[in-house]
Amino acid sequence: MATLNLKNVKTRPHPTARDTAVAVRPLSAGETIVSVPAWTTALLISEKGRRCDWCGCLPLPGDPLLKCGGCGSYWYCGKKCQLRQWKAHHRSICKYYARYTASAAFQGLPDEEKVDAVLLSHTLANLHESPAEDPAREDDSSPYSVFQTLIEYTSVGYSVPPVCGKSTSISPSPEASSLYARFGNNNFVLHSHLTAFAHGIFPLTSRLFNHSCVPNAVVKYKLKEADLPCMEVVAIADVAEDEEITIPYLDPAIPLDVRQHQLQSRYGFKCNCVACTFQRKINPVPFPSPEDLKGLEAILRQRIQLTGVHSHALSSRYLLPQLPPDLFPLLHDSYLPSLSEAFSKTSHDGEYALALEAGLTLLGLYSMIYPRNYPLIGMHALELAKTAWNASIQGVPGKSEDARLKEARSYLVLSREVLGVLGPEGDPGGPMEEINTLTELLRADGPA
Repeated sequence: MATLNLKNVKTRPHPTARDTAVAVRPLSAGETIVSVPAWTTALLISEKGRRCDWCGCLPLPGDPLLKCGGCGSYWYCGKKCQLRQWKAHHRSICKYYARYTASAAFQGLPDEEKVDAVLLSHTLANLHESPAEDPAREDDSSPYSVFQTLIEYTSVGYSVPPVCGKSTSISPSPEASSLYARFGNNNFVLHSHLTAFAHGIFPLTSRLFNHSCVPNAVVKYKLKEADLPCMEVVAIADVAEDEEITIPYLDPAIPLDVRQHQLQSRYGFKCNCVACTFQRKINPVPFPSPEDLKGLEAILRQRIQLTGVHSHALSSRYLLPQLPPDLFPLLHDSYLPSLSEAFSKTSHDGEYALALEAGLTLLGLYSMIYPRNYPLIGMHALELAKTAWNASIQGVPGKSEDARLKEARSYLVLSREVLGVLGPEGDPGGPMEEINTLTELLRADGPA
């Protein structure tokens, strides 16, 4: 924890949670609140052999990963990453790993639980291999000590998975049970450009930050060869001194009932944020008839166009509570998934006029559901910019080429503003590089 800087945050008592994190001073949108290295991580099954098992980095083109000669199941950027993971925990599990992953106990787990089983194995081995993480060490700042203060998972019916070692017995040790009791409600899914690649443990972040469906901060991950992934908690809105800092444990666009069930079953609380409170008041909402739907979508698109799609994250306020009652049907649980699918399909199939209409409607819905500067708004705006650019190239009827190019530029401005607040994260390149490339293409096509 030596790299941790807590000059921006302090804790105070919370009426329902153990405590809450508040800002020590005023914070600006885009400011890093804390930077926390991972305690342990484990790659998703789909990422094994594709990324380095230690630092999470992707190899450079033409530069293959180095495979562990012992188990043949771990891959590394190079000798430095391999040596660091060997010392941390791999030497305790290397010779047992192949038998472990082939066991019936491991194979019977869902993929998500397999990742957590490996993560638990890494964590236990890390405790045994690293003197600094000795449970008997009286240091309340160590990752182990902080992790032990986290609230245990209390859901009925959960079971501790087998751990890699000399025995793959299903019967867990007391130490494994104690650690795993805190896995379900405290682990994080690591992502690069919002695409998941690993699970990881960041005890202090779990200890500090509570959830909100209208958060003023989000997490991102920085990857650097030879180092474990580092989590940064970034403010996406200005935060006043003594204001609580919250992050989203789940996607705020998940339907209310599903979201509440997952928060209750996985984290043990009922969310009463402004979004959940508003949605409870208006539920259940009817799904609009096909003839009404087009009119409601047109109204939503007009609202977005009137506010200006290039305005900073669309609004300085959270818009959902201001949604007119006649638009409530657009919050029906099935509407957002169907609209998202329609945008993806038409954009992929080259039906750009339909894609741009569906995409603008989706942007309007995102601007209601998500808070200011939420990264998914920026990612979607980038997809809209690329769609408008393709429409200009193809000469899609309905608007002139200049109008399509102007449309693409406005979406790019929004995307740059929102993703600029988040800043670079994950793998090299990604959306900011795409934004820069498309900006140059649009500049070559003439003035805005």
